[in-house]
Amino acid sequence: LVNKAIENAQTKVEGYNFDTRKHVLRYDEVVNEQRNRIYDERRRILTEPSLKLTIESMIEQEAEALVAQFTSGDYEDTWQLEELGQALKALVHKLPDDFTPERWHQLKREEIAEDARALALEAYAAKEQELGEPLMRQAEKQIMLWAVDSRWIRHLTDLDRLREGIGLQAIANVDPVVAYKREAFQMYTELLDAIRADTVRSVFSLQL
Repeated sequence: LVNKAIENAQTKVEGYNFDTRKHVLRYDEVVNEQRNRIYDERRRILTEPSLKLTIESMIEQEAEALVAQFTSGDYEDTWQLEELGQALKALVHKLPDDFTPERWHQLKREEIAEDARALALEAYAAKEQELGEPLMRQAEKQIMLWAVDSRWIRHLTDLDRLREGIGLQAIANVDPVVAYKREAFQMYTELLDAIRADTVRSVFSLQL
């Protein structure tokens, strides 16, 4: 009886250890997939002669995100257009002298987003003219590398913390691997948003 009990216990422990190793491998697959994507982006930053189109796209997305944040309500009278104007100016630092948020009154959300994108790109063009194209291109490359590297390091730390606590999902009858993939994907999306925000704000903060 004792021998059989020990054998059963050993079988259970070995099975648990096998499942643990299997989960760790699947966790690593998720991290490696994200790592490959980040490294591909990093190589693109290093090899492309100009990141202007990428920066312009990031600026438009950041302007759209601001519009979505301050016009989230279903009714126009709940939109925070004054706050949106202040947030846009804080992002790009310089808006036309005749700009007032009143220009957005009576406009639809899509029209406001289109105008916000145009204002942000206009400020970007002015920043490029101020610094000069060669310096602007060089600075953009360095800024994007810094944003990717610094945010990726934090992201790896967050993934480690997620892995440590994800086993609790099993208590709620949720597959830890499925939960880990879902949470890691959400965190990766937030990582890309943070890289974009860091890049755009740093570009507009450039000074000679």
